[in-house]
Amino acid sequence: MANVIRVCAAKADTINTAVMECVAIHGAIDTLIASAGMIIPGNFADQSGADFDVQIHTNLIGVSNAIRAVYPSMIAAGRGTITIISSGAALLGIPGYTAYF
Repeated sequence: MANVIRVCAAKADTINTAVMECVAIHGAIDTLIASAGMIIPGNFADQSGADFDVQIHTNLIGVSNAIRAVYPSMIAAGRGTITIISSGAALLGIPGYTAYF
Protein backbone atom coordinates (compact mmCIF):
# COMPACT_ATOMS: atom_id res chain seq x y z
CA MET A 1 0.00 0.00 0.00
CA ALA A 2 1.36 3.40 -0.94
CA ASN A 3 0.92 6.62 0.98
CA VAL A 4 1.28 10.10 -0.40
CA ILE A 5 1.89 12.71 2.25
CA ARG A 6 2.19 16.35 1.27
CA VAL A 7 4.33 18.56 3.47
CA CYS A 8 5.88 22.00 3.39
CA ALA A 9 9.44 21.37 2.23
CA ALA A 10 10.70 24.48 3.97
CA LYS A 11 9.53 23.20 7.37
CA ALA A 12 11.68 20.30 8.58
CA ASP A 13 9.34 19.60 11.50
CA THR A 14 6.41 18.85 9.17
CA ILE A 15 8.56 16.48 7.16
CA ASN A 16 9.86 14.74 10.28
CA THR A 17 6.31 14.28 11.59
CA ALA A 18 5.14 12.83 8.27
CA VAL A 19 8.09 10.42 8.19
CA MET A 20 7.43 9.26 11.75
CA GLU A 21 3.76 8.64 10.86
CA CYS A 22 4.73 6.69 7.76
CA VAL A 23 7.27 4.55 9.66
CA ALA A 24 4.68 3.87 12.38
CA ILE A 25 2.18 2.65 9.76
CA HIS A 26 4.51 0.79 7.38
CA GLY A 27 7.60 0.02 9.44
CA ALA A 28 10.05 1.46 6.91
CA ILE A 29 10.28 3.88 4.05
CA ASP A 30 11.30 2.29 0.77
CA THR A 31 11.21 5.28 -1.55
CA LEU A 32 11.51 9.05 -1.34
CA ILE A 33 10.82 11.21 -4.36
CA ALA A 34 11.98 14.68 -3.42
CA SER A 35 10.97 17.66 -5.50
CA ALA A 36 10.59 21.18 -4.20
CA GLY A 37 10.41 24.23 -6.39
CA MET A 38 9.11 27.73 -6.16
CA ILE A 39 10.08 30.94 -7.89
CA ILE A 40 9.85 34.62 -7.17
CA PRO A 41 10.87 36.02 -10.56
CA GLY A 42 13.26 38.93 -10.65
CA ASN A 43 16.78 39.99 -11.43
CA PHE A 44 19.35 39.45 -8.71
CA ALA A 45 19.92 43.18 -8.19
CA ASP A 46 16.20 43.83 -7.77
CA GLN A 47 15.37 40.88 -5.53
CA SER A 48 15.30 41.29 -1.77
CA GLY A 49 17.47 39.09 0.42
CA ALA A 50 14.32 37.66 2.00
CA ASP A 51 12.90 36.64 -1.40
CA PHE A 52 16.20 35.03 -2.36
CA ASP A 53 16.45 33.21 0.98
CA VAL A 54 12.94 31.73 0.86
CA GLN A 55 13.61 30.31 -2.61
CA ILE A 56 16.93 28.76 -1.59
CA HIS A 57 15.42 27.44 1.63
CA THR A 58 12.52 25.80 -0.20
CA ASN A 59 14.29 24.58 -3.33
CA LEU A 60 17.56 23.37 -1.79
CA ILE A 61 17.18 23.04 1.98
CA GLY A 62 13.67 21.62 1.61
CA VAL A 63 14.92 18.67 -0.42
CA SER A 64 17.76 18.18 2.07
CA ASN A 65 15.20 18.20 4.92
CA ALA A 66 13.30 15.36 3.26
CA ILE A 67 16.43 13.28 2.72
CA ARG A 68 17.60 13.82 6.31
CA ALA A 69 14.19 12.74 7.59
CA VAL A 70 14.04 9.42 5.71
CA TYR A 71 17.70 8.48 5.74
CA PRO A 72 17.83 6.94 9.25
CA SER A 73 14.84 4.70 8.49
CA MET A 74 16.40 3.55 5.23
CA ILE A 75 19.75 2.82 6.88
CA ALA A 76 18.03 0.88 9.68
CA ALA A 77 16.07 -1.17 7.13
CA GLY A 78 19.17 -1.76 5.02
CA ARG A 79 17.41 -0.52 1.91
CA GLY A 80 15.80 2.45 0.25
CA THR A 81 15.77 4.58 -2.86
CA ILE A 82 15.98 8.36 -3.00
CA THR A 83 15.14 10.17 -6.24
CA ILE A 84 15.64 13.91 -6.49
CA ILE A 85 13.75 15.74 -9.21
CA SER A 86 15.13 19.08 -10.32
CA SER A 87 14.39 21.56 -13.04
CA GLY A 88 16.03 22.13 -16.38
CA ALA A 89 17.07 25.43 -14.82
CA ALA A 90 19.67 23.42 -12.89
CA LEU A 91 21.48 22.89 -16.18
CA LEU A 92 20.71 26.09 -18.05
CA GLY A 93 19.93 29.38 -16.37
CA ILE A 94 16.73 31.23 -17.13
CA PRO A 95 16.76 35.04 -17.08
CA GLY A 96 14.89 36.37 -14.07
CA TYR A 97 14.99 33.02 -12.21
CA THR A 98 17.84 34.11 -9.98
CA ALA A 99 17.46 31.58 -7.15
CA TYR A 100 15.60 28.84 -8.99
CA PHE A 101 17.32 25.60 -9.86
